[in-house]
Amino acid sequence: MLVATAPECDSAPRNRASNDREFAASRRPSCPRGQVGTNIMSGLNSTFGKTALVLLLAGSTTAIAAAKDYQFELVGKPAVKAGFNMVLVRLVHLSDRKPVSGAVIFQTRADMGPEQMATMAAPVRAVPSTRPGTYAFEIQNGPVWNKPGKWALTLAAKVQGEAETVRGTVNLDLNP
Repeated sequence: MLVATAPECDSAPRNRASNDREFAASRRPSCPRGQVGTNIMSGLNSTFGKTALVLLLAGSTTAIAAAKDYQFELVGKPAVKAGFNMVLVRLVHLSDRKPVSGAVIFQTRADMGPEQMATMAAPVRAVPSTRPGTYAFEIQNGPVWNKPGKWALTLAAKVQGEAETVRGTVNLDLNP
């Protein structure tokens, strides 16, 4: 890594002058005009400096997966249990269709958006899942809506190595 160093000129602070303009002028390095910054340029002229610069520029163009390269998918049908629906969701990397393990799902919402009633929401609780790449949720829709209906489970997750937040919605049929 290249580190910019101060020029070898005299740049030590001097006593405070009578006004700010004189003080600013007194803090400038007293070097010949072409000598300022020679350490930086000599580092770039070396083989090491050129290699480091090429690697730095090449690294900035490397392709990184985007949040749009992931998708949430429903796994099977929701299981009904006394006013709760157990829902399994898989997070998939679209390019290789492999499930993504270890994502941190930090935002969940279940609502009746598919039925044009998005303001009707139900509590969602994450529960442990036994399968890698699969995330389980318990949706308590029974007290909200006492008949079968179409629901949307909206999720937001952080995937390791991914800068953007992965967001997605899974539509499902839930029973009370």
